[in-house]
Amino acid sequence: MKRLRPLRMGTVPFYPANLLGLMLAAILGSGLATAQDESDPGPSDGAWSDVLQSATRYLRQGRREAARTRFEEVLAGIDEEYEEDRPTPTERALAKLGLARIAREFGKYDDASARVDEARALVALPEVELEAALRATCVGEYDAALGAYDRILEKAEPTSELAIEGRTRRARLLLRTGKRDEAKASFEAVIDLFGREQWTDPRRKHFAGVAFAELGGAERLYEASRIFIEVTKADPLFADAYVERGNLLFRVYHEAAGLPSGESEYKRALENCGEQEHALVALYRTRKENFLLESDKTDEYLRRALAVNHSSVPALVARAGGLIDERRFGAARSILQQALAVNPRDVSALAEMAAACNLLYREQDEKVFRDRAMAVDASTVEPDAVLGNHLVALYRFADAIPILQRARAGDADHVRAMLALGRALIYAGRAEEGAALLAKTKELERGFVNPWRDNQLMLQERVDETYEKVAIGNFVFQIHPSEKDVLVPYLSREYEEARKVLGTKYGTTPDCKVQVENFRRFGDFSVRTVGFKGFGALGACFGCLITSVSPAAPELRSQFSWKVTAWHEFAHVLHLQLSRARVPRWLTEGAAVAEEIALDPSYDRRMEREVYSALVLDRVIGVDELNKVFGGSQILLGYYQGGLICRHISERWGFAKVVDIIKAYGEDLSTAQIFERELEMGPDEYDAAFRDWLRQRIGSYAFVPTIDEEALVALLERAARQPEDVQTRLRLAQAFEQRGNLIDTGAQLAALSKIDPDNGDVLLLRAKMAARRKDLQAARDYLREGFAKGGDDFDSRMLYAGILETAGKTQEAIDEFGRAIACWPTCSISGGSSPFMQRWRLFEKLGNSEASLDELVRYSQIVGKDYQAQVLLADHWRKTGEVDRELACLERARDIDPFDRVLHERLAEIYTAKARPADAAFCLGIAIAVHGDLDRTRRASGGDDVLPGAGGSAPPASPGDERREVARLRVLHAEALRAAGRDVEARDEADRALRDADLLDSTLVERAKAAARDR
Repeated sequence: MKRLRPLRMGTVPFYPANLLGLMLAAILGSGLATAQDESDPGPSDGAWSDVLQSATRYLRQGRREAARTRFEEVLAGIDEEYEEDRPTPTERALAKLGLARIAREFGKYDDASARVDEARALVALPEVELEAALRATCVGEYDAALGAYDRILEKAEPTSELAIEGRTRRARLLLRTGKRDEAKASFEAVIDLFGREQWTDPRRKHFAGVAFAELGGAERLYEASRIFIEVTKADPLFADAYVERGNLLFRVYHEAAGLPSGESEYKRALENCGEQEHALVALYRTRKENFLLESDKTDEYLRRALAVNHSSVPALVARAGGLIDERRFGAARSILQQALAVNPRDVSALAEMAAACNLLYREQDEKVFRDRAMAVDASTVEPDAVLGNHLVALYRFADAIPILQRARAGDADHVRAMLALGRALIYAGRAEEGAALLAKTKELERGFVNPWRDNQLMLQERVDETYEKVAIGNFVFQIHPSEKDVLVPYLSREYEEARKVLGTKYGTTPDCKVQVENFRRFGDFSVRTVGFKGFGALGACFGCLITSVSPAAPELRSQFSWKVTAWHEFAHVLHLQLSRARVPRWLTEGAAVAEEIALDPSYDRRMEREVYSALVLDRVIGVDELNKVFGGSQILLGYYQGGLICRHISERWGFAKVVDIIKAYGEDLSTAQIFERELEMGPDEYDAAFRDWLRQRIGSYAFVPTIDEEALVALLERAARQPEDVQTRLRLAQAFEQRGNLIDTGAQLAALSKIDPDNGDVLLLRAKMAARRKDLQAARDYLREGFAKGGDDFDSRMLYAGILETAGKTQEAIDEFGRAIACWPTCSISGGSSPFMQRWRLFEKLGNSEASLDELVRYSQIVGKDYQAQVLLADHWRKTGEVDRELACLERARDIDPFDRVLHERLAEIYTAKARPADAAFCLGIAIAVHGDLDRTRRASGGDDVLPGAGGSAPPASPGDERREVARLRVLHAEALRAAGRDVEARDEADRALRDADLLDSTLVERAKAAARDR
């Protein structure tokens, strides 16, 4: 292969984990001591070789302090009484090198340098030059490192272990400085020697594997992988071989499901060799690309890397990159200053710093750091590639495109820049261009797996083949043909209404035609939005592009409101425009959630239990940290808390202040600057005020908090300090019970029985333990006693209500469900598990229709997205003649699932009775457009696990029945059109109905003819 692009694809610099062990093996095994003083008997004759070997093994296991003790023991041996008991100069030099490596791995590079000089003064070992080169590379002294490698290659035998290692490391350093042709020649020379000699020792084999990996190509990468496996089998403490194979696997497979995993190799390095900085950084980078993984666990790997080496440039650069993506540009710049103080010539750090300066509008500083990167590698495009990737992560797609195009102008085949540019084009609404570029990267990386890219390409092919684009007004809809005639009329109407209402509210309208992609399959929506299946959302906005799920998607049918999604996502369009795409996720999602509630209070997401847990455990996320949760398992809480913050600000300062804050982010101000200017308080002061507001809202609710792992650790630490603290013990017991850990729960309860035997909440927890054992009698007794002694929480009340119902005590169960509601007055649990629905069911059982109706009404006012509840209420109001209330329920049901003919026909009847013929005509047009295979009523009767629609079940229709039904609806549609004054359309529709006159009864035929006549 002629291209050398794989040479720059490595994401993690190479660090030796086995240098000293291999060094000792070479010296102790062969007696080699180049230029050794003849008076030095050498380590094989010395008394300290066993100590050195044990120290080295400790070091290779990651037990650095134990290794340090043994190396220092060797050096202390100089004080032995008898000369023959003292370490030789070579043994002392090796001990000095061991301490130098420990210092280097701890980031104490000056100490490492001093130890190297001391070793060099003792004996002229070429291994001293190797350690000197490694240390010099860490601090950017690349010329000194190259000189050290050159001295090794001058003195060592060309095929010796040291020469092969030195040649390979030197070639990697040449890559870092842009000398790719020379590096390629060195890698090829190593491979040529390996091919001729077929080394079996782990050290030379490993570096042959490195050369294969760097040159790239399918056959060479396979060979590299095979070699690394053999090396770790022969030497399980060879950490670098695990890491190198992990890098290779990640580069080729990108952690695709069912394929070899780089992450597993990095973890093997940690399991066998202790804390290895380069493995930890690699784990962070690998996991960072998977949005499904918990961000806190991912960040922990970086914290561990920095605990090993606080001066780790790769770890500092990775941390800074994450901060940039969180819009914490100033903090990122500070960390990059630390990295560049260690290695002022690290191109990755220089590129990240240039990006941070760009985002902080420090143009002159950006130029300085770009120039410094170019001085190291004149052909690098990293500054543009890095900046472009960050702009994409920050949703600034339009800004990213020219930057990434500039990167490609410098390196047309730079895969990372091409992937980022493809992503930017897709989310800028130029999906065809983006897919074409992604396809080119697949050609360049033939045989490589990139799940994000491959998923996007497959999706775009399906979209091109099966979806249609429909432009209406200010929007362009991409939609499946089977859903077009139902959804486009609704979506275009709602988006235009949102544009008018929200545009007025925010004082702006989009400066583009907004594209709305509506996907029939949830998996397709997820792939378009994040590149993978499993994204837990219903819509996403990228500026002038909105992606969304069809309400007919079988995975989610009747579980969400397409109308709410439309308003939510269009709000994002305005937020991004007002802030010049700089608004943080927590604020735009929070403001959009607030718009959902403004549309209808019953659409409140109501995560009071989660907020309550955060409050009592002191885990409410501060505004400065809130953006981070959007990359982990707390994302839904991030949405909800962001919405609460917007409501809090609106209540205290007015909604206009929310708009002002959104605009302020467009000035590229930090959160602290914005809050100081707009609210006259810093983030910490605001966080305290927000927590007080939360306590006022939900402080009286009664829950057992959900206790996560971090909170559990904190509780364990507090219990160790304060073993008599009842609240801590209770929370620990609750945490263990939530995990099903009944042994530890019991231990905490035993301790509590001595400290506070009459604690009501403890008794309620004992009740839950009894219920787990299916001992309902004991559970009932504990519950009664617990309530009597002041204990109370939602789950205990629900448990007791269930026990009472099982015992046949219906009225008592109803009362107890009422007490559960008192613990959580806005309970958002949907369906049959809701205490409101439990009371509705039990009142129905008792024949108390008035009380059951009250519960259903209360429930629907809190949980507005429950389709079946809306249908039940609509049916009740129809029977009682309360048409307005029926209409409100039917409209909510339609906003959840519009694919229901019977529902639309009933809506048309109501609109006709209310002298709203245009609305009636609209609904009848939709009824006609609903395809039989999507019609809710028909599917429900067909046994497809779909609840019946507003009109109840209907028998499956044959093709003839379908024609008859459509013809009948056309007659009604024609009459409504005529009543609305749309005579031409009425005649056309009546004519279409009369084409199937043989299927209509005579009355309908006459009505169609009347609708077709001229006035």
